Amino acid sequence: MKNSIVIWKEVTIFKRITEDEGERLYQFLLKVLETMNLEDVNYYEVEKIVIKNGISFYDASYVWLARNLSLPLITEDEKLRKKASGFISLMSLEEIK
Repeated sequence: MKNSIVIWKEVTIFKRITEDEGERLYQFLLKVLETMNLEDVNYYEVEKIVIKNGISFYDASYVWLARNLSLPLITEDEKLRKKASGFISLMSLEEIK
């Protein structure tokens, strides 16, 4: 896990946290990850969205997930809203309050 490398560097190289703090942080991160609902994306399909719409892979991943999970994409990014409005449901933060 990449997080363990970062924690290891903080403990051994940078010495910004103690070994005990590193262990507690690592255990905390494991608990957080256990509570998350992680979804894999289809990289090929995401890349097609990138090319077709001229948006970042990061944004296209959210668009793909929203479409495949049949959920609205909540964003304040106007550029993304314009690009994605034709094929997924969009909401603003104001609309979900």
